[in-house]
Amino acid sequence: MKKITGLDSLLCGLDGVAIVDEGKRPVVIGRVIANVLAGSASKEPARAMSIAMQLYACPETLEMEDADHALVLKAIQDAELPSISKAPALAVLEGTEPD
Repeated sequence: MKKITGLDSLLCGLDGVAIVDEGKRPVVIGRVIANVLAGSASKEPARAMSIAMQLYACPETLEMEDADHALVLKAIQDAELPSISKAPALAVLEGTEPD
C-alpha cells in the first residue's frame, strides 16, 4: 500500500501564486493527476476511471494499492505535460517536495 498526501495542494506558478482555471477556481494537484489518468489510454479503463474518481476528490490522504499507484505514476510519467504541472504531480506521487 502507498499513502499519498498532498493531493489537495494547489498548483502554483513560478511566482508562487495559485493557478486558476477558466472558472477562476484554483487548480488542485489531485485533479491534474485525475484528469491525466482519465484521459490516458489505459489497458484497464474501468480501473483507471475508478482511481481517477478517487484522486479527483483530492483527499488529504489516499491509500492506494501498489499496482494502482504504479498505474497512476506511469500515466503521469508518460503524459506530455508542461513541467509546471508534471513536477508537482510527480512530487506528490513519489512523496517528495518539488524543487
